[in-house]
Amino acid sequence: MSGDKLADIRVFLGRSGSGKGLAVRRAISETKPKRLIVYDVYDEYGDLLDGVELVKLPELISRLKGLEYQNGQDVGKLAGFAYRVMPGSGAGLFEKERDEFNFLCQVVFVVGALTFLAEELSNVTSAVNPPAWWRKITSQGRHRRLSVIGVSQRAAGIDKMLLTNATELRASGFRYKEDCRASAVELGISYDDVRLLRKEKIEGGAVCTAWRVLEDGVPVLVVTRVDGRGVKEVVVSYDEGSTLLRGGSISGFFARGKK
Repeated sequence: MSGDKLADIRVFLGRSGSGKGLAVRRAISETKPKRLIVYDVYDEYGDLLDGVELVKLPELISRLKGLEYQNGQDVGKLAGFAYRVMPGSGAGLFEKERDEFNFLCQVVFVVGALTFLAEELSNVTSAVNPPAWWRKITSQGRHRRLSVIGVSQRAAGIDKMLLTNATELRASGFRYKEDCRASAVELGISYDDVRLLRKEKIEGGAVCTAWRVLEDGVPVLVVTRVDGRGVKEVVVSYDEGSTLLRGGSISGFFARGKK
């Protein structure tokens, strides 16, 4: 495989109960990663994902020895694994969760050729000063055959490099204005439209989600509405060179969905 592998960074944003966990599980089931490491903040991915073993950080390092990806290797022939690590599992070596997460990111980058799922990123990253090895993953990870799934309840507090380089960005159900504003910028839609993604703003208890994906390098917005009548989805393309949308606004789509 070539060293020019395209980036694979999926970001799932939204408050608790907005459907992030189900979306992540679907992403994992679709991609079926052979090598997986999960930063499992709430010890929940043992139930969400089958066969992912919970280990402490020192044990993870021991198990991954000799499994490092070397440039030019056939990724398909590498040994598989699936581990999850919780905060505080670093045997007292780190005073701050952020430092422990940064060390785990270093392990992920060095081992390479794996999918890294990181939960609650707003706990360990910041908008302007993310951990050094996490930044390396989001900016250079494709050269190490890394796929990234980043999850956070907050959009405003996580690093901009992750959002800028995301090949897929999901936003749903924000509670705070700052998160609505940050998501609006990254999705290329209006603040008012992002506010409409909040569950309580939609009639009938529907859950609405906006996705930004790249298709052949061109950003495409996918809006999904889920309610008692099922799932409705529409693809709205960005006008070239602007953030205006062809085919109407998200609010217009929501209005049509209520009929």
